[in-house]
Amino acid sequence: MSEPAAGNASPATLTFVRNAPDDVQDRWVRLFIDDGPEEILRYGETLTRKLPAGHHRVRAHNTLSADTIEFDAAPGQAVRIKVFNSVAKGGVLMLMATGFAFINVRLELATE
Repeated sequence: MSEPAAGNASPATLTFVRNAPDDVQDRWVRLFIDDGPEEILRYGETLTRKLPAGHHRVRAHNTLSADTIEFDAAPGQAVRIKVFNSVAKGGVLMLMATGFAFINVRLELATE
């Protein structure tokens, strides 16, 4: 999905961070950058990859839910994506009633 950069432009850096205190700290998150291979991200980990400048798409899933984010990366740019696994609305009631709660995965471009 990425478009080749003109000339010998430096690659962008993509970093995934999964360390939010409100993350349920359960379930791996499987990440796919463009059409690349699966990457696994566990709670407390970061994952960094180089990628060519251009338009990119990241897909994430935790076997219960999925999310997708698209962004443009400039040559040499550092892009950070926050990854969250959180209990869905009504999840606490569901957990109390069934012992199971639906967990949503969410991707968010970091602004800092």
